[in-house]
Amino acid sequence: MKNYPEKRTLLCFAHRGASGYAPENTLAAIAKAVEMGADYVEIDVYIVEDQLLVFHDLRLERTTDGQGYLKDQTIERLRGLNAGQGEKIPFLWEVLELVDRRCRVNIELKGTDVAGPVAGMIARYIESSQWQEDDFLISSFDHHQLAEIKQLYPGLRIGALTSSIPIDYAAFAE
Repeated sequence: MKNYPEKRTLLCFAHRGASGYAPENTLAAIAKAVEMGADYVEIDVYIVEDQLLVFHDLRLERTTDGQGYLKDQTIERLRGLNAGQGEKIPFLWEVLELVDRRCRVNIELKGTDVAGPVAGMIARYIESSQWQEDDFLISSFDHHQLAEIKQLYPGLRIGALTSSIPIDYAAFAE
């Protein structure tokens, strides 16, 4: 019989913010998640015109009044879209300012070439405020970007996501 610890901690991750209460990946959803006492808010981050945007899909249609691919738009156009209930697509810095260490942040890297700018922004927040490495978890299905995060900022925790069953679990975990 295994000897389990007496007390286990269950963490609450608010997926795309409190997306059951407000439009996903918006400041309203993030604020609601913090208000509800989430341990983490999980958000998705793309880069467009060198700006880190919080958005999940490749395309705009499902969650905004826009059309087309996110990457093909300008920041001005994207910020003018309605992401639901009058909310805008937020910048990553806006989410971090709103959270203000009241919970931790799980940043899922989307698209390409996001790791460097995300690591840079996190480094700036840690150096200039009360944020700590432990306040962040960086996850992605793109394991190359996670390796880049570890090279750029070895102290950050990462989470390797998968949509399949790995052949070699130990190698995958490494």
